[in-house]
Amino acid sequence: MIVFFLSFILSLNIGTGVGKVENDVFSISNSPLSDDDKAKKLSIGERLIENLKGENIKDYLRLITSDPHIAGTQNNKKVGEKILNLWKKNGLENVHFVEYEVLLSYPDFDNPNHISIVNRDGKILYKSNGTSPVIFPKEQGAQNAGIQWVAYSAPGEIEGEIVYCHYGRKEDFEKKILFK
Repeated sequence: MIVFFLSFILSLNIGTGVGKVENDVFSISNSPLSDDDKAKKLSIGERLIENLKGENIKDYLRLITSDPHIAGTQNNKKVGEKILNLWKKNGLENVHFVEYEVLLSYPDFDNPNHISIVNRDGKILYKSNGTSPVIFPKEQGAQNAGIQWVAYSAPGEIEGEIVYCHYGRKEDFEKKILFK
């Protein structure tokens, strides 16, 4: 009952605050804005931020990241629809999709990318399985969530010496050490 009452009071405050913003800031007038009116316009963002709850960020992140949503896939469209509905629910009026063709090469989910370490004789010393281990099942348990790939990179095989570059800074590359 207390939660309902507090929620009701909060919604009244938000509703009153939104109405105040609309009446004070968005009113149409033919006269130039006074300094006081300009200050009210600049405080719109501050008024909106006051009405946001930090604890909602966790819920919103879960909403859009619960499943892998690679660009151009059905899951990506579902995430877009969730965001569209959330924005409409929060009062935005002109919310719509703009479709375009995603120029992205996708991983082969049945035959994931892998890394192999091969000795000079061509013998494979190590071969990864191409998937990341699931550490947090609730967050990473979706099908294909562990497939490793680099978006927008060309497919193919690469061979080369193993190079150690410490932190990957410019000076580390200048002092690179080749393992032999």
